[in-house]
Amino acid sequence: MDVILMMQKRPDMSNKAKTIIGCIIYLLFFASLGLFSFFALDNKVVTISLIIVLAALIFLSKKYLIVFENSLMYYAISIYIGLKAVYWFSAFPLVSVGSDAFSKVIGDLMAFCLFSVASAIVLGAINKYLGADLDQKRYKTTFWGLLSLLFTVYIFIPSETFFSNYIQLQYVYADFFPFYLSITVLYAVAGAYIICSIKKKATAIISNGIIGLLLCVYTQYMFMNKALPTFAGERIEWNERITDQAVNIAVWVVLFSFPFILDLAVRKSERIKKMRISEKFKMFVPGFLTSVQLIALVTMAMTNSSSIFTYEMEQLSGEKQFTVSSQKNTIVFILDMADQKYFEAAYQQKPENFNCLKDFTYYTNTAMLYDSTNLSVPGMLTASRYYPETTPEAWYEKIVADEPAQEFYSRLHKNNYDVQIFGDFMNDYGVMRELFDNVYHVSRSDLQIYKQELYIDLDTMAAYRYLPLCLKRFVSPSAAFGNEEVVMKMGRKHGNHDFLEAIDLKLRDDNKNMFIVQHIEGLHRYTDTPENETQECLDILTKYFDQLKELGKYDDSFIIVTADHGWHYERDNMPIWYMKRPGETAECIRYCSSQITIADFAATCLDEMGLSEDGDEDLFGRPISQIPEDEQRERLVFQRDDFVYVGNIDWKRYSDKDHAGALLGYYYIGTKEDLVRHEAEDPPDIVIETDGYGG
Repeated sequence: MDVILMMQKRPDMSNKAKTIIGCIIYLLFFASLGLFSFFALDNKVVTISLIIVLAALIFLSKKYLIVFENSLMYYAISIYIGLKAVYWFSAFPLVSVGSDAFSKVIGDLMAFCLFSVASAIVLGAINKYLGADLDQKRYKTTFWGLLSLLFTVYIFIPSETFFSNYIQLQYVYADFFPFYLSITVLYAVAGAYIICSIKKKATAIISNGIIGLLLCVYTQYMFMNKALPTFAGERIEWNERITDQAVNIAVWVVLFSFPFILDLAVRKSERIKKMRISEKFKMFVPGFLTSVQLIALVTMAMTNSSSIFTYEMEQLSGEKQFTVSSQKNTIVFILDMADQKYFEAAYQQKPENFNCLKDFTYYTNTAMLYDSTNLSVPGMLTASRYYPETTPEAWYEKIVADEPAQEFYSRLHKNNYDVQIFGDFMNDYGVMRELFDNVYHVSRSDLQIYKQELYIDLDTMAAYRYLPLCLKRFVSPSAAFGNEEVVMKMGRKHGNHDFLEAIDLKLRDDNKNMFIVQHIEGLHRYTDTPENETQECLDILTKYFDQLKELGKYDDSFIIVTADHGWHYERDNMPIWYMKRPGETAECIRYCSSQITIADFAATCLDEMGLSEDGDEDLFGRPISQIPEDEQRERLVFQRDDFVYVGNIDWKRYSDKDHAGALLGYYYIGTKEDLVRHEAEDPPDIVIETDGYGG
């Protein structure tokens, strides 16, 4: 507290010195504002004219002296804000003054002067018109309330999110915790000082607001997010959740009002006032909530693997992602969540955009197997005969060691194929090392992390959890939990935009054939419309195939364009399947209504690549070329949702009360309309319990 009191001191100087220094400060401010406007705004003449008029008014009225109303603490805060502006502008420049070192220095100085002086002016105005001596009695209460709120927002929610998902994350706890710890403490000290250095009535109102907001935030992320289908942000129809939002707002109003009501009761009753109930409440709530959260964090840190502090994983190298063979090529695009209905709607609207697929056959009756990427893609690539019944990781080991996977990749390698798989469908690809040829070991030194962007992603994810339902629609959390801000030295491209920009196909200079799988973001972005995402996928295919043609390798390539699953949580969520055999050409897309499934992938690849052998049907099933259109074939689809009340299921051992990892399977014959009917009228045919799965 002595340090805080020392920071209350104000500069002691003559009026002449104040005038000179004040003029210099404001000249720097207006020069920076003018430069910023010149580079950032279109109508430069009008903007700079307004700045000159404003500067003249400030100097003529001697308002430049307002900065000398500030205490040492206010000056420290202003300098900190200026330095933060330089830090953030280095990552997200709002204006460009040039790329050379001198221009960068000018830009940094401009940012520092603009924001430090602007904050000094604002703080000076607050001090002049609302200022009072520091209320030492309220400082402790305000500090603990603000610290608890900031601890929840900046430390607990990002940390809890990290601990719950660290297996799939490509950064470690030390990449963000020290930063958030430092700003939590700094903001609490500075914020409490500002609040307690203004008039007593305003201080009381703000302090009550902090406690009310703390109660709201804690209740929201602990109890009020149940209306959301998933944390990561599946697209939500907010207009269909008006009742949930209304209830949520009512809870916030009650909780936020409680400290004010308690203060009012204290003022009305001398007996309550003597008991100091209001003060005790404002100390107890932050202390209790922070203690509970701190215990939870320590417990999670101690019970989780040491990998929350270190990064050692097997990943997929992107070194050959845009390389194709001068010999034989099998190329597979798996567009995440590419649903038939969106591609068919896009075709009806703009069929010309599908020219890239005119040589393909579209299989209109394709079924997915799992409504989950990290089950669907590994199952598809290994010709899995087993369903996941424990953790995905244990299932991976089982299906990789099984005969279909071993035989499929052994046959590819024996026939001189280099197996290059790219995508984001597992956390650690070490189990796939003997199957895929581009698995490599990644350590912490192989990663470049864009810290500012990572902090923004974490802040956005935290906001999505603590904001009321009515405001969540304005927040777009990262589906990758910040992984896109981590760049590996040989990392692969997965996002649509990154992949599209990076396409630059080259022929390899040896005699190896290539088996290439490109699993990319597809329609799984959350922040855009399915229509735009579909068009982005078509742009990718167009550019990739055009470059294949330029290299003379399009005609003789075997190509599949499919998806891992359809749109999450929908009854008719079926994936696309387009296929072009070597040498096939056509004037327009052809159609086939055979009842196929993505589980036919391995058998189809071997058949079309000329690598089939006797007995393959027992291992891989039949290729789609052997499934006639009139065959009535039973298929199995696992959904995330049961769609109807299913009665009392014997959940055997599953510990998650929400059964978030349950696989609800439906057998059906016919089209997806038959599946929809079955899902709407009947309980699942199979219920399998897993220990969680991804998107």
